[in-house]
This record gives sequence, C-alpha cells and structure tokens, in this order.
Amino acid sequence: MKKTKHNGIISLWKFIFAIVIAIYHGNALYTDSAVHLFKGGYIAVEFFFIVSGFYFAKGVLKEKYNQKTIGKETVKYIWDKYKRFLPYLLISCVGFTILAEILNPNFKTAQIFNTIYNILLLKQFGFNSPVHPSAVWYLSVMLISMAILYPIVKKHKENFICIFSPVIAILIMGYLAHSFNSINQSYLTWNKIISTGTLRGFAEINLGMFIYYIHTVLKDIKYTKFCRFILTMIGELNLVFILCLVSLSSHFISYDYAMLAFITISVLIMTSGKTLEYNILSNKFTRYLEKLSLPIFINHQIFYYVVVMLKILENSNPLYRILAYLIPTIIFSIIELFIIERIDYNRIKKIFINN
Repeated sequence: MKKTKHNGIISLWKFIFAIVIAIYHGNALYTDSAVHLFKGGYIAVEFFFIVSGFYFAKGVLKEKYNQKTIGKETVKYIWDKYKRFLPYLLISCVGFTILAEILNPNFKTAQIFNTIYNILLLKQFGFNSPVHPSAVWYLSVMLISMAILYPIVKKHKENFICIFSPVIAILIMGYLAHSFNSINQSYLTWNKIISTGTLRGFAEINLGMFIYYIHTVLKDIKYTKFCRFILTMIGELNLVFILCLVSLSSHFISYDYAMLAFITISVLIMTSGKTLEYNILSNKFTRYLEKLSLPIFINHQIFYYVVVMLKILENSNPLYRILAYLIPTIIFSIIELFIIERIDYNRIKKIFINN
C-alpha cells in the first residue's frame, strides 16, 4: 500500500485517548476511591498537546515568511483552526448551559451570559464561567500557544525549534514538577498572571515541535525489518503500558513526568512512518475516528451532566453510569459530525454577504 500523508496510528490513538478522557471525567461517579477506571486518564491530554506541537511545526516550517503580512497570516491561521472547532463549541457550550438552566435549581439565569467566555475559549485565561464543558481548556491553550509561536517559528524556522523549544519545555516542566506532585494539579492553579495549565500546554506544544525537528533528522534513515518491528513494539507498548498504569496503579501520580517521556518517545516513533502498522492503519476508517474524537472530547460532559443531575442509575455500578453517558456521547457525536460536515457554509454566507 502506498504511504499517505494521513497517519492512521496517531488518528487511532487520538480516538482512544478521547474515550479515555471521557471515562476519566466519570471517576466522580465512584464512591470507592480504590476502584476507578483510568484514574490517571488526564495524562491523555499530554498526548494531544505533543501531537499538536508536532503537526504545528510540520505545517509552519513549510510556509514562507513575509514580514509585511505576518500579522494577517497569524490571525488567519488561528481563525482557520478556531472555526473548525466553533460548530462543536456552540452546540456543546449552549447545550450545556441550557441543561444547567433546566436541571440545576441552583443555576442562576444571569450565568447564561458567561457562556460566551466558553465559546471564545477564554475561561482558561481568568474569565469567569461557572458552567462549562471543562475539556475545552485544551483547545484554549492550544490556540493561544500557536498564536504566540506562529510568527516566531515562521520567521526563525529550525533555529527556534532546535534551540529554544526544548529549553522552554524543560524550564516550564521543571518548574511544574518542582511545584506540583502531579501534572494534573497544575491545571487550574493561577500563578499571578497566568494559569499553570496554560504553561503546561505551552511547554508540551514546544516539546512536540522539538520532536518534529528530531523527526526531520531521522526520517531518511533506512531501518531493517527487525528494527521496524522493535520500533513498532516500543511505540505501541509504551502507550498500552501507560493506559494500564493509570488505570490499575494507585501510585501513577509519582510517574507523571516519566509517562510524559514515554508519550513523547511513542509520538516520535509513530510519526516516523517506519513502523509496521503504518500502512495498515492509514486508511479512511482511522481518519474518520480522528474526526470523531473532537466531538467526543467536547460533548461528553453534556451527557455526564445529564446522568448526574437526573440521577440515572444512581445506585448501580458506576461502570453502568459511565456507559450511560459514554454511549449517547458517541452516538450524538456521530450524528453531529455527519451534519456539520455537510453544512454548506458558502450558502449561509451568501445570506448575509454579497460577493
């Protein structure tokens, strides 16, 4: 099979980790702290940040720098990213707020106006919004990080990525490791002028960018079939090991930064195009799963909220309650993706603007 630009390995793992995050947020349904599914599932966000940094660098390095237009190009780049998320954000944020109004007697109607902070991805930067699908903080940090990095990387190219990106990653992650017992504890901590969760994402995106630089150095090496087999095993087993650790071990917090290293190694291997499963998994189905991972990631807390507020299966096994919001999330996301991909935005635009 001929290799394609689409990497099905990354696509498949994006889908898996989106499901892991959805299950992780269901841990609040457990009363017995000894029994959880993916208790450390937050580590999946690190995979998304590193992959985002990798493909960000890959795309920007191909573009030419023009000092006169760099501002406009940066705005366009971020807008193109944001508008891909916007339909899902609108449905999720507005839907979440409406449900809160209907199901939560303590919800204040005036809080509806704060939904705009979620749609604009501003909550991570200090704007108050008490009701929200918290998973979108990743999108918020990703876009602001790319807005900062885009003009710099476009101008300085590999010079920035191979020198400053690893230094930024090490300095920030070193600070977080010194200040917090867990990567996850830094998520909502406010450090005078910025959330440490924002620092966390910025560091990991820079780490992903540096991984791309290493990828460009290694990509022309011709490996033996035995070496490709070893790389395949390391790349896949690293992530499988992490999933087992965060699900089965009560001490996973102690290994946070080691797991980050394992994820980084796996991303480097999986993006090499040299592993045995690359051709098998690079197909339309895995591409679809990658597309589906976004609405699942954004929507799952809506259905979780319904299960909690309506006390669905309240006295049953927490696993059943997780399935009670996970299955509708997947079904809704499939329908939502189908509809959104078929909207003719040009026709809608003509209603308001004459060309």
